[in-house]
Order: sequence, then structure tokens, then C-alpha cells
Amino acid sequence: MMGNRKKRLEGKQILFNLGGGGIVLLGLLLAVKSSFEPTPDTPLCETRYSGGVLFSYSRKGAEPLAPEDLQARLAGTDRGLVKNSSIVADANVPQGYALEVRFRRSNGEEDDQSRSGIGFLWVPRQLALASSACLSYNVWIPEGFKLGDGGTLPGLVSDAQGLDDVSSTADVPHTDASTSAGDAPVLSKLPPFSLKPQWRADGSLMLQSVVNIGRMDAILVDPAKATLKPGQWTRIEQEVVLNRPGSNDGLLRMWVNGRLATEVTEIGFRRDEVQSFQAVLGDIHHVRHGGWAPAPAESRLRISPLELRLK
Repeated sequence: MMGNRKKRLEGKQILFNLGGGGIVLLGLLLAVKSSFEPTPDTPLCETRYSGGVLFSYSRKGAEPLAPEDLQARLAGTDRGLVKNSSIVADANVPQGYALEVRFRRSNGEEDDQSRSGIGFLWVPRQLALASSACLSYNVWIPEGFKLGDGGTLPGLVSDAQGLDDVSSTADVPHTDASTSAGDAPVLSKLPPFSLKPQWRADGSLMLQSVVNIGRMDAILVDPAKATLKPGQWTRIEQEVVLNRPGSNDGLLRMWVNGRLATEVTEIGFRRDEVQSFQAVLGDIHHVRHGGWAPAPAESRLRISPLELRLK
């Protein structure tokens, strides 16, 4: 009797130990499982930034602007804007108008850059005072669009004299009704930083990054998350948080069609407090080896009004 009772107690103890071990094992499995599950995407920066500035393509009465009107706002910091762009009605974008950029094939002339694509500097006065910025816009390419070796799209820069074809003696421009005239901000003597989305030969998107130390990095993005699709509008949203001078605590995020495509932390954009954002560089043209390239064929794309939100 005593032997049987002892055996029953030992059996219960074994089951109890097994049950406890199972709970521990289950906890470990859940912990491992949760560690491999992706964390929820960071909310779009446009939902976390209040207010903003719009680079509009129309007047307050909804009348579209002419490229010459945009050129006048940019104080001479443009290339190819009048020759290679027009403002067209498009119900798919805010305010109902898009900027259509034309790409024309090379004819071998010296001023070939004026034949294809555009470039400009948009310098909202508020930008230089910001410690973080959120830049948003939509891009459309037609069916049959020739991607070439790739191309560049608008991005944030720290040098308001950064356009290749803009004279270094030009005044810092103020661009629309939301930006009033005033003294040019004091610029840092350090190398500038820049961050520009680019499309690649396969249509996938990447970020071309030049940080303060002058190093250029191509931040590749998973094509499944970030690709320009012909015949469709693609929403691009870029957030840049500047680092504290002396610390590599800046960060960069890019969303494509509402999905977080890339996030890079521990970036040193700047080395002093003087250096900050200065402009949105509106380069829209084909590229090769990091520089301007002629278009592979006659084509065009459309871009919605640029939306800039600041903190």
C-alpha cells in the first residue's frame, strides 16, 4: 500500500514538473516568436507633424500657374523649368494640378542638360529653423516609361546653393506666399548633406545620401516595398531628424504608398548647430554614376505639389 502511494506521489510530481517545464518552454517559444515578428510600422510623418508648407501649382482661385510663374517664385534657382515642364489638370492629386516634366533625347549639344528634366531649389524660410522635416509628394510614370539607368526625385539638402546650374552668387530665394523675403540664413562652412530618392533601372527606389563628412551612400530598399509602377501614382514620404552636433543620433525614414520602406538610425548629418536644412532640391531627371544623364527616350512623368511639414 505504502509503495503504491509512493509511486502515485512520484507520478504526480513528475507530471507537475513536466507541466512547469512546458509552461517555461511555451514562454520561451512565445518570446522567440515575438522577437522574430516585425514591429508595427512607425506612423507616417505627415500624421505626426502639424501644419506645413505647400509648393502649389495653382493660385488661390484654383487657376493653374504657368511655369514662368513658378520660375519667378524660385528667384532664378531653376534649370529647364520653362522649357521642360508644364502644369496639367489631374484629379488624382491635391488641388487638381500636377507638374508634368518632359524628358527629351540628347542631340549632343553642349547645353544638353537644358533639354531633359528640370532642377530647382525651393527654400521655405521656416526650413532652416527646423530640427526635423517631413517631405511628401506623389509621382506618376506612364506605361512604357523608359527608366534608363535611373533617375532622381526631390529631396532635402543643407546647401541652398546646391543646384549645379545655379550661380554661386545668387541670393537665397523665398518661394511663395508662405515665405516672405528676408536676410539669407548663415550657412555652415562644413560640407553639405543631402538626401534624395532615386529610381533605379528596374524601377525600384533607393535613397542617395550624402552626410556631413562627405561620404555618399546608396540606401537600397526592398523592391517589394518600393517600386515605381507604370500607369500608377506612387506616394513617397521622407522623414529626416537631424542629429545633435557631436552625436550620431539622426535618423532617416522613407515610406512608399503608406508602407515603411526603410529606416536608418545613428546618422551624423551635421557637426555644428549652424548647419541645418536649407532647401528642397527639386531635381527630376535621369542619372548615371550619380550625375545628370540624357534621357534614353522621349518620355515624361508627373509630380504632385510638394508638401513640407516641420518640427
